Amino acid sequence: MKTSIKFLVYIGLLVGLNSVQAQRNSSPLANNIIGNTEPTRNIIESNYNTCELEYTFNGYSTTEKRVNSKTYHYVHINGFGKMSELGKPALPSHTEMIAIPKGSKVGIKIISADYQDITGYMVHPALKPASDEVGAPEPRFEINDIQYNTNAFYPSEIVESSETYILRGLPVALVNIRPVQFNPVTKTLRIYSKIRYKISFKGQDGKLNNFIVRSSPQFLSYARNIVLNNNLIETKGSGAKLKSGSTDYIIITHPDYRNAADTLAKWKMQLGYDVVIIEKANWTSAQIKDTVSARYYSGSPAPDYVVFLGDVDKVPGEIISSSFSCDLYYVCMDGAGDYFADMAGGRISVNSSAEALMVVQKMVNYERNPVTDTSFYDIGLNCTQFQDYDSDNYADRRFSLTSENVYDYMTTSQGFNVSRVYVTGVNDDPQFWNNGYYAGGEPLPSYLLKPGFLWDGDAADIINEINAGKLFVLHRDHGYTGGWGDPAFSISDIPNLNNGAKLPVMFSINCSSGDFGSTSFAEKMLQKDNGGAVGVVAASDISYSGYNDAMAIGFFDGIWSNPGIAPNFTGSGWIPNPSVTPHTDIHNMGFVLMQGLVRMTETWGGFQTSHELFHYHGDPAMRIWTDVPESIVATHSDSIICSGTTLSINSCSYADGLATLYHNGQLIGSTQLSGGTGTITFDPITNIIPYATLTISGHNYAPYAYDVAITGCTFPPVANFITSDTGAVFCGSSTETITLTDLSIYGPDTWYWSVSPPYANYVNGTNQYSQHPQIQLTGPGTYTVTLSATNVFGSDTSTAIDIIKVNSGITIPFIELNLWVLRIRIGPVHKRDRSR
Repeated sequence: MKTSIKFLVYIGLLVGLNSVQAQRNSSPLANNIIGNTEPTRNIIESNYNTCELEYTFNGYSTTEKRVNSKTYHYVHINGFGKMSELGKPALPSHTEMIAIPKGSKVGIKIISADYQDITGYMVHPALKPASDEVGAPEPRFEINDIQYNTNAFYPSEIVESSETYILRGLPVALVNIRPVQFNPVTKTLRIYSKIRYKISFKGQDGKLNNFIVRSSPQFLSYARNIVLNNNLIETKGSGAKLKSGSTDYIIITHPDYRNAADTLAKWKMQLGYDVVIIEKANWTSAQIKDTVSARYYSGSPAPDYVVFLGDVDKVPGEIISSSFSCDLYYVCMDGAGDYFADMAGGRISVNSSAEALMVVQKMVNYERNPVTDTSFYDIGLNCTQFQDYDSDNYADRRFSLTSENVYDYMTTSQGFNVSRVYVTGVNDDPQFWNNGYYAGGEPLPSYLLKPGFLWDGDAADIINEINAGKLFVLHRDHGYTGGWGDPAFSISDIPNLNNGAKLPVMFSINCSSGDFGSTSFAEKMLQKDNGGAVGVVAASDISYSGYNDAMAIGFFDGIWSNPGIAPNFTGSGWIPNPSVTPHTDIHNMGFVLMQGLVRMTETWGGFQTSHELFHYHGDPAMRIWTDVPESIVATHSDSIICSGTTLSINSCSYADGLATLYHNGQLIGSTQLSGGTGTITFDPITNIIPYATLTISGHNYAPYAYDVAITGCTFPPVANFITSDTGAVFCGSSTETITLTDLSIYGPDTWYWSVSPPYANYVNGTNQYSQHPQIQLTGPGTYTVTLSATNVFGSDTSTAIDIIKVNSGITIPFIELNLWVLRIRIGPVHKRDRSR
């Protein structure tokens, strides 16, 4: 098999790179961009024993940076990051993720390599990552004197396996490709034009069968998105999940939030998830870990989602380094040192039962009742700062460039209308992107230059933009627990939001704005009634530039994968853009977060801290809309006979929709439609709930929901009634007329009413055998009313105790008569699920 995958790159001087033998060239590289070309990555062979690849590099660029009166150089290959070992040369690097059979040992062999040596360079060392905390200083210059006085090329290996992580039991090797080496003593760059190498592995399991069996179609799709040799991962998923006893979606919560948990669970079941709610009054983090782990290992396939419903006082996170709360390790199932999530997690931080229900209803309504304003689905908001603390007209960081990369991609490739709220210092004059660490000092486009572009965005602008309705909001700058650094927007501004159902997904990519161990900005955006956000990606503590930039870009590339976003990351440090690995669109927000972290890993290798920091605040299975939702129409029966076991759907306008049937608190059946046709199969219904809810759903389709009646049931009636709200009385021999209304279900055909004490006259042609009798009470006392309802299958009795009291001829209802009242039931008690 031979597959060609191309990367966009910017190049400096194109040099003649000849095969095998080193060619010395003392001429310095041009510090300018003269065009673009595309390095190619060809997969020569991929099977269960080997993966052979060939890279061809057609160009590169360099920039200079003066430090302590000395000139250092950055070498850039677009699509590649930089080696990040502190104080050692920050040379181009890219990380491939290779799936290997369990028990394998990875071997790497260079088959061929073409290069050229060029002298006269001193490569800038890698520094510590720059904090995105408000007020954080820039990293200080550090250099490893031993390395820079070693007369040898660094790195010693141009292709090397750095580590192996485990994904649901599947080993994934991180293989680093470094096409530039540097000898600091001779000041020589060795630049490769072509590298062909083979990765060999032979595992104990041979194929990846266990991983495939343990994974749902959703997780298999995610795995295929991230590994280079994805031909080894089958596209099919496990069989009928409902019959396997597996769980797709776990809710960990506290009894105070049970109503909200039930609401979320019902909706997720209507969308086809098998849901379990696990509540406990006094959780510890160890108990949560054990509970999730038990569900994970007992399911085949394993669950895909877990949501933690409640704040840390009732549903605690794990404390990392005595610093911040973290949910990551609840979803890491492959032992000590594992920091790649095996399930998509979400945190819904709430502090009361009412708040929990309100927040959950926001998320459910986002999917169930999409906004009807079609303009909502192609508008976004980018908020950022051009940081120039030394006032040299060059950006200190990559905040505004990352925002512009997203802006350009979403407007030109996706047809979005994206608003900008950008800010810089009053006396600063943005003219150039960062020179060295995060970009190559390129000039800003003319439309971003002062005075034409004001760079004066503030909280009022952000409020107005969000209130107008935005599908997404991106903030890229500094942050803190209470909000954003610049443009400043904090918890105190959130009450001014009134965007109603036009709820954005927010990417708050900065420091600490998602610290759910405290009262954080992300929590408050989620908790805002009649507005705010439907979900927020944010960090729990101090996060870092470069890492955050690559991750942010990965989010948008993950959701909108065609053609893929490859920004002009010509700078170095932490980090240029990774290669755009082809993948399918990802819409479930928990997996969007995971994809962003994968893109970050592709850029410069594993960075455990970012995996610990970033959480999705919201429902991890929620799908972000990416187009105007289409309506669904379908043909099906409007009833199901009790003894029936199937429901057929025909002529559905959404040909590939997922059809589900929900009844009595359970998902009882589902089918994937084909050509608009399908049949849901289920066990005979024996419960007396009189309807089942059919739902047809799919991405960018407004869900279709219909209550299908359950008919022909051989059930005795369930007695029920209410009293009228016309129970006013007057002093004298009797009360005014009160109507008793039968609400019994399952077809009673005879009724018998009794009133105790027996001081009641039946009036207006009714009697104790009428379905809806009318009575007048003729004496003082406290009255209890009983109804017996009967059909050929049996009878049932319902009693309303002390429903009316008469004092001195005046009748006073104990409660509003149009409400349900306390009843003593003789026979089975049945409760209808009235939630919709």
